[in-house]
Amino acid sequence: MPKKESSLLILTGLTFLVSAFIFSGIFIFNIETDLQGHIYGLTVTHKNHSFPIPPLYYLLIDLLSGFTLNINALFVASTVLLSIAVSLKYYYSTRYIQITNENIGNPLILNIAIWLLLFATPVLYQFKQIVVGRFPPNVWHNSTTIFLMPFAFLLYQKTYLIVKTKKVDKNDVWAILLLGIINLLIKPSFLFPLIPAVLSMALFTTGIKSELFKRIFFISIILSVLICLEYYSIYKLGVIDAVRFKNDVKGIEINPFYSLLFLCNNNWGTLGINALVSLAFPITFFILYPKEIRKESELKYVVLIFLFSLLIGIFLNEKGAMGGFGNFLWQLYIANYLLFFVIIKILYERIMKFGLSTKTIFLLALFGLHVFSGFFYLLKMFYLKSYL
Repeated sequence: MPKKESSLLILTGLTFLVSAFIFSGIFIFNIETDLQGHIYGLTVTHKNHSFPIPPLYYLLIDLLSGFTLNINALFVASTVLLSIAVSLKYYYSTRYIQITNENIGNPLILNIAIWLLLFATPVLYQFKQIVVGRFPPNVWHNSTTIFLMPFAFLLYQKTYLIVKTKKVDKNDVWAILLLGIINLLIKPSFLFPLIPAVLSMALFTTGIKSELFKRIFFISIILSVLICLEYYSIYKLGVIDAVRFKNDVKGIEINPFYSLLFLCNNNWGTLGINALVSLAFPITFFILYPKEIRKESELKYVVLIFLFSLLIGIFLNEKGAMGGFGNFLWQLYIANYLLFFVIIKILYERIMKFGLSTKTIFLLALFGLHVFSGFFYLLKMFYLKSYL
């Protein structure tokens, strides 16, 4: 077995074990997160003879647990499923770089770098609250976002490769539709920024009359219609939150900065600091290498995804009691992971080509600070029994 394959598989297995340790610890030590909330919500819908929407994560939990209402069995099923998801997130991320780069250099260094990315969080600047109110590139407290991540990454990978090659055949169309539907059945968050981002890239690279743009537009229309149907199912037909907030107003509204400020105690200064510590690594990269965004098409694409994610997070909010939950911020966390990932990929390629420099060493140190903050966050989560 080639070295790059053996180290990748070993680290993928290690990812599963570490993830299982974290998720089982959350359940065993009763650290209140969305993981438990989603499980309890599943049992509530079963008792009310309904089912959560989007359904895929919950359906797989039911299958793994044998369709039981036993909470402990459901916790075990969740631990296994989420650990697999984090492992796939790591495997797909690393494998993507290996496939798209022939001169990969030392695969072990790259594999370790991407493995460390799994733990990166905003840079630590206060003890009690490290991820909430920020844009973390990874979350450990929301099961559907965790489960969505590997499929969101595959969708990102597939759409970027067709934009890069400017070629799309029927198999590509079906693959993107399938991945889009899987995303939709887990959580539609990533589709919100991806659709306008990939349309923009196709438009600017090949033009409105190109076959690429026409096929991507066709895919976008289908996925947008399915999103609208899911919106109707969630807010009109009644699922988990319709049970918990039975008489509450439900829907989506335009309410600029409401969610972001709500999670920052309505303090603009805190919001600004939180944005800086969340994006310290990417911001510094753009300052040190301002020309890269013009040269690297993948960097343009991921920045577009991030900007559309940010706009959605700024302007859209849920009505009623769900208004402070920040459910239109999840795509921002996924986009930030992709932003970190692409910058690490570019940085690695630069180091392989030109060697280490003062700039790259500084960026690596800053990335290390994000990773250190992530490990500290996990220790803090278990010590204080709080995911904030």
